[in-house]
Amino acid sequence: MISLACKKRAVPLYWKILTHKGASNLTEQKAVIPPVIRLLKGQKIIITADIEFHSIFLSYWLKKYQKQDVYFAFRQKKSMIIKRGKKYS
Repeated sequence: MISLACKKRAVPLYWKILTHKGASNLTEQKAVIPPVIRLLKGQKIIITADIEFHSIFLSYWLKKYQKQDVYFAFRQKKSMIIKRGKKYS
């Protein structure tokens, strides 16, 4: 689900009902983002996500939207170690 933060409330904008239990995968996560970016075209968008959206590959995929004023921040587990290294595309 993608929601719009407005006056300390979350207003759902777009969602997809999954047919399985557990967390969504990268393909499912990537499917819900573009429709909202199109809906809010011309607006500065900051995507904040919980630890389910922890894929480094999702962050690299989202970089293609930076020219459209789309930015992101993913919450991580306290035990997560982040290192700079080889660039992926």
